[in-house]
Amino acid sequence: MPKMKTVLTYNIRNATTDDGEVDFADVVRTIHQTDADFIALQELDSVTNRSKGKDVLRELAVLSRYYPIYCSSIDYDGGKYGLGILSKQQPMAVRKVALPGREEARVMLVAEFQDIVLACTHLSLTAEDRMESAQIILNEARQSSKPFLLAGDFNSTPESDFIEEIESDFTVLSPKDKHTYPARS
Repeated sequence: MPKMKTVLTYNIRNATTDDGEVDFADVVRTIHQTDADFIALQELDSVTNRSKGKDVLRELAVLSRYYPIYCSSIDYDGGKYGLGILSKQQPMAVRKVALPGREEARVMLVAEFQDIVLACTHLSLTAEDRMESAQIILNEARQSSKPFLLAGDFNSTPESDFIEEIESDFTVLSPKDKHTYPARS
């Protein structure tokens, strides 16, 4: 029987601490504590002025010894801003799926691995956009011949229409009674 895969989803806020300092080591400590096979990351800068020209995902990959997969959502501050996946194994295929976003462009990063497909996203703040995104996500999942794992920042509450719609095809693995933001709650 194959080993169960573990997934961490983590909105790293550009690796910025509550004190406003960029701290890659803090993010890597969390990654190492979980020893996850796959890490879905949101709010990643890539060579922006805010990140002092650093490719944040590449920095995290070097420090954590994972394969990096980056997907930009928007041009931002002299570079890019988007999503990433860190993985203990190299992906077989990767693609970007556009999602609705009124306040900024939104995407889903889909990475196919030997035994699973992992999708990472950071959904719109607008309920209508999230509901449109649900249909796109569900269509992508239904086309997969492998288990399809969805991770990310959904900008939704456990009782939201989006979560209810997603639960029509997905099993939600995170406890619904636990806050995911802010992390100190």
